[in-house]
Amino acid sequence: MELIKKNILLFSVIATTLIVSLVLTYFILVERNKMNGLINETNKLKSEIETLNSQKIAPVLGNLELIDSDTDKYTEKVKNIKLLFGQPYYRALKGFGAELGLTPEQLREKFSTFCQENVKSTTSYDQVIIKFRRRFKKSKKWEQAWVAFKREVEKATIGKVDDATAESILLFVLGLARELSILKADKFRQEFRANIIDKLEKANVTCDYDTTAFSLDYNKLPDREDIPLMIHNLAIIGDLIVNRLIPSGVIRIENFNIRRMEPEENGDYQAFRYSLTVLGTLDNIRKFVNNLAMAYNDSRVYVVRGLEITKVKDMAKEILDEAAGIQVRNGGRPNSGRGVDRDNQQPGNEFSEGVIPGGRGNRVIDKEENERIERAKKKEEREAKAQLKLPYYQRKVYNKTIIGDNKLCRAVIDIDYVRYKANDINLD
Repeated sequence: MELIKKNILLFSVIATTLIVSLVLTYFILVERNKMNGLINETNKLKSEIETLNSQKIAPVLGNLELIDSDTDKYTEKVKNIKLLFGQPYYRALKGFGAELGLTPEQLREKFSTFCQENVKSTTSYDQVIIKFRRRFKKSKKWEQAWVAFKREVEKATIGKVDDATAESILLFVLGLARELSILKADKFRQEFRANIIDKLEKANVTCDYDTTAFSLDYNKLPDREDIPLMIHNLAIIGDLIVNRLIPSGVIRIENFNIRRMEPEENGDYQAFRYSLTVLGTLDNIRKFVNNLAMAYNDSRVYVVRGLEITKVKDMAKEILDEAAGIQVRNGGRPNSGRGVDRDNQQPGNEFSEGVIPGGRGNRVIDKEENERIERAKKKEEREAKAQLKLPYYQRKVYNKTIIGDNKLCRAVIDIDYVRYKANDINLD
């Protein structure tokens, strides 16, 4: 006690410190318990969130009707979009089915079932038509449906549509490949070629005869296994030229190749690939590409995979070449210094002045002709000197277009034609 009395201040501080420490320890324990409780609650909520994220969203009853409605709309949209990919005869099938009281989908399903039960790879298409027609004998509406179908098919083709052609198209749009005998297929492509040439000539679009072969060998009959794809490719080419290229104003087709007869498969879609070279103005080429882009209105989809445009005559390059010291001769081809310089020829050269090569030997220009050429040359020199003395705005060349006078361009275009093939029927 004596010690405490003598050190009262020290013990007071120690006691106060001890009391404060105990109070702080209490608060620390209390807050720590709260923190542990919050940590446990956070972990519980995280676990609930993970559980909810792993579950499918369950809409409330009020949204179920809207979701079902949106699903139906998107399903219908997807179906309509598919009809744009290489389905130009769908409208004809729709009209055909309407007369029989069926939608195109119901008609295709009915035909698919019919093929499974009655059609083999060896069955002739004539027999397929006859047997399938018997399914509608009681309705007595086949003839009306047939007239409606042919009327719509004629709008989607470029050639003459007779009963045989319409039948092959009907089977094609129902799911079978277009088949013809070898002789009929040869006749089909010959008539197709003549039709294309006739339409090009009427539109003043020039084209070499060999170009209209479209990579096909017309010197022999087509192979039977190639006939369906040959017919399909020619039908696409016909639309591409007649309905897309000719209206663009392009003046010439220099080249047109089927890059591969067989299409490239990608899921439920096929891509038929073509390359062509055309001549026209930039506006013509732009309009052609726009026509391809708008072909979806006719249930055809073309994709431009590559486009390279060059000027047929580049006057700017010629001027720059001349300024760089390159002499431009012979229609714009620079004279590299090799071969014969036609302005500085040496005597004895077979192309020397005074000698012209001919089909039957060289003919020597007589003295009178040489004098006429010399007079014309001197006259041109006098006129050139006289023009130089005039003010620049009075010269003949003033205001004359130097660059851009020739607007003709050459375009090399790679095109894909995309087709939806999920409705095709395999008879193998």
